[in-house]
Amino acid sequence: MDNLGEVSYALGIKITRNRALQTIALSQELYINKILKEYGIEDCKSVVTPMIQNERLTPATAKDKISRFDYGKAVGLLNYLSTCTRPDVSFVTSALSQFLEKPTAEHVLEFKRVLRYLQGTKQEVLILGGKKLDDAIVGFCDLDFGSNFDGRSFSGYGLMYGGLITWKTKKQPTVALLTTEAELKAMTELLQDVIWVKGLIFDFKLCPTIKVRCDNQGAIALCQNPLYHH
Repeated sequence: MDNLGEVSYALGIKITRNRALQTIALSQELYINKILKEYGIEDCKSVVTPMIQNERLTPATAKDKISRFDYGKAVGLLNYLSTCTRPDVSFVTSALSQFLEKPTAEHVLEFKRVLRYLQGTKQEVLILGGKKLDDAIVGFCDLDFGSNFDGRSFSGYGLMYGGLITWKTKKQPTVALLTTEAELKAMTELLQDVIWVKGLIFDFKLCPTIKVRCDNQGAIALCQNPLYHH
């Protein structure tokens, strides 16, 4: 088998290694440019956020005209981007994916807003590694309580270890009655990933401590109460 040298591009991701800083930078700028060109908005004016604050997307009603736009493909393009290198569009991608069956003009318009946001941020890169890794794996979780049209919450988390190594945004499967309940669900999602990452890192003979950050005092109190540890 021939040695083709260091990888520089794979699956739509540009890979740049800095040996002096011991980092790897992942970029999907070319992938974003391809999407912008495909939808004919490569010269569009950018916006500073992927969604308008407090915007609530709603499903199609009987009066709404179902868009003939290839919405499934559009959301799929965003999903690949948000999964690989762009956690900043993870929430809006998750929100848009609810309407694959009956997308409306509202949903298509929101998709195009995300593209305008990507136009202004396409040079952003995800940097991993560094000369000195942190002494701890640190996880953060939060949620958008009851914000969805069906009363369910969106929870999200990120896990840091020499950079952001994993993240996720997900609509919770049930309606939470209290913010504490919803925060516990979000923390559970995070801890499931922590357990997997911990096992992976230990295989490399690394033994960092684990820290989880949560901003809900009720959820923290329940986690620290030994009565709930059985």
